[in-house]
Amino acid sequence: MMGAEVSENLNYAYNMAFKTIYTYTREADFTYAALATNIASTDKLQNLTSKYLVTKEIRLAFSELGIDAINIATDHITDYDKIFFSTTIDTLKRNQIYMTGINDSTLYVDVCRKENSNYSCT
Repeated sequence: MMGAEVSENLNYAYNMAFKTIYTYTREADFTYAALATNIASTDKLQNLTSKYLVTKEIRLAFSELGIDAINIATDHITDYDKIFFSTTIDTLKRNQIYMTGINDSTLYVDVCRKENSNYSCT
């Protein structure tokens, strides 16, 4: 969980928590993750007892990880007021991250690889 003390210990630089796996996720054809928290619109968390809130700075970690899609149908996504859920959705949309786990969503993806100047899709 990236919230609470973890956020503060990382000084809200969430991307530092994932630095050892960047090369794997960025080089992957498609990177899919689960988000078991909500995103707050603030720079800092006011209530550090919240294990399930992160700040908008999490978007930098998503970017560095090369996240393509995130499942938001997780156990803590509805723990907070609707404003946090809306902020989470808006943040993912603004950062062009596909979402699953909302509104009966289904995600179909053609993964294409470039080999010798040619693309092959599966």
